[in-house]
Amino acid sequence: EAGMEKRKLRNNIFLAVTILLALGAVAMLALPLLRLAFDAVTALLRSWGVLPGIEAVIVKTLQVLLLVLALVLPISLLITLWMYEYLHGLALGRVQRFLKGLSRVPAVLVGLLGNWLISGNAQAHGSIWSMAALLTVMCLPFMISRVDAALRAVPEKYRMAGEALGGRRMAVLGLVVLPQALPQIVRASLRLVERILCEATALLTLMGAVMPDQVLATELFRLAWLGREDAAVLAFGLAALMILLRLTTTRRWRSEGEEANCRYNWW
Repeated sequence: EAGMEKRKLRNNIFLAVTILLALGAVAMLALPLLRLAFDAVTALLRSWGVLPGIEAVIVKTLQVLLLVLALVLPISLLITLWMYEYLHGLALGRVQRFLKGLSRVPAVLVGLLGNWLISGNAQAHGSIWSMAALLTVMCLPFMISRVDAALRAVPEKYRMAGEALGGRRMAVLGLVVLPQALPQIVRASLRLVERILCEATALLTLMGAVMPDQVLATELFRLAWLGREDAAVLAFGLAALMILLRLTTTRRWRSEGEEANCRYNWW
């Protein structure tokens, strides 16, 4: 049995390394193509005299987005796994109500709190790190609630069956519960991307002024505030992106047969 466990561990490590190498190869091939497409779109906009300097805005938006995702996703997953394992009954209900209340705090209050905390540092108002920290604090309760709901939506009999077959608690959690909850977690992650890209109130309150070359949401506000006609182009692009993300989150990713196969052939 110990030898079988070691072989399983080696196979899992080999599979993980193979997947990482494949993802790296795909990224190396895709990044130049994405760069060419990005340069073509920005050159077309410049030739039309629309949205000058949009390259810096898009780059800063992507930096903030990736930084917030890198902070929110692992932290929310770890907190949710701890809640799933150790919180039950009355304590769980209190924590869930607390998280729901935090997720409903108005964005302007979070922005005012961030502005107050960094009031002594003028350079921090428009920095990537301050914006990412503010959005992380805003999005953590939302993401924790969604991931917790996804995990608890998995029927308890699957976890009990896995433990009855000799699976360890963490192994069953990783092999049974998480794969079942993964579609909902991915949907919640896409909703998180929507929220990050569209959030302007908290960032404007944090900055305390309408600054150029910020993220897309605040740049749209600045262009509209200045009365620029090309604000409509940016608004159309953001709206199209939000519609695409929402359609992605609402479609059914697995058929009923695939769902049953995923549920009963996990071991």
